[in-house]
Amino acid sequence: MVKRHSKNSGFTLIELIVTVAILAIVSTGMILSLNIVFSANSRKSAKSCQAVLDRCRINAMARSGTKTFVAFYNDSNGKATASYILNNKVIETDTLCNIKVKGSFEGKPSISGADLKGDLSEDKMLYVSFNRSNGSLKGFALGSPYKIEADGTVTLPSDMTDASLSNYSNTADAKIIFSGSNRYAVTIDPLTGNISYGST
Repeated sequence: MVKRHSKNSGFTLIELIVTVAILAIVSTGMILSLNIVFSANSRKSAKSCQAVLDRCRINAMARSGTKTFVAFYNDSNGKATASYILNNKVIETDTLCNIKVKGSFEGKPSISGADLKGDLSEDKMLYVSFNRSNGSLKGFALGSPYKIEADGTVTLPSDMTDASLSNYSNTADAKIIFSGSNRYAVTIDPLTGNISYGST
């Protein structure tokens, strides 16, 4: 009687090592790709934020007798958003990035006052304005959402008065920060009004 040996002897040690190595390489590549995507999203948000602030600053210096400021907040989908208000009317509302990116802010409006720090949200807005005379930072304040009246004009909430939009009297930088796998901050120099962004 002839004995038959089964050829199904399982995987060899070398085959298992090669398989594990391939899986490790693929997993590492996927993680790096996701990090790059999320980093790009926070960078894009910061770049868009800088552009909106630059526009607001230029218009504040160029237009006499107008009220111009930017309100930053998270929309109902959690996406960082900026509304540009000129002469008490919303000129443009921009989603800073199409992917949800966490937005936060920090500043110190006055030397003796408390730090202003927190996250952007749907029910609180960060209001930013600039001085007409020299483009320096005029206001950096947190308040309830503005209201749009029937004629299209903007009404500030009771906790955000004109004085609140003129409250920055410190030399400490104000920052709006966007976080993904990396953090990018938009920094406003209060003395000059210069706006820059970079990784933190």
